[in-house]
Amino acid sequence: MNAAVEPAPVTMMACVGRGSCTDVGTPPLSAHGGGGADADYVGRVRTLFTGLRHSRDEAEAAELQAELSDDDVSTICQCRPGEQVVLSGTVRSVTFRPREQAPALEVELYDGTGCVSVVWLGRRRIPGIDPGRRMTVWGRMTCTDQPRIFNPRYRLNPAA
Repeated sequence: MNAAVEPAPVTMMACVGRGSCTDVGTPPLSAHGGGGADADYVGRVRTLFTGLRHSRDEAEAAELQAELSDDDVSTICQCRPGEQVVLSGTVRSVTFRPREQAPALEVELYDGTGCVSVVWLGRRRIPGIDPGRRMTVWGRMTCTDQPRIFNPRYRLNPAA
């Protein structure tokens, strides 16, 4: 007896991160008999991943705000040019910018409400300042084209 066995339909699961799996449905077969997906299916998958990315960014921002709820620490979005500020956040990027006269180390600091460029003139590297590191800086906020703090005092915070 040779009975034709139909394969079970395949359901696609999209998993990003720990425990974040969502059923996005069965990919439809194209009119040509192949396994191509139609626009509706592709749209559902794209929406899922966009939502997960935004959710992760929002969760990171909320986590940073909860950790940095010290009375002395300002949020980046509340700072004004010329103000002495104390900011805490996570280093997103570290860039060495060679200048005509002197080198400069530029760090993008994110606190969940915004980003500020922290610049040390005359420095090529500062040990311990790496992407993902938490730190607190004290200095004067300047805003020419974007918020910046030049040559601040800083403290490297322990990893969370």
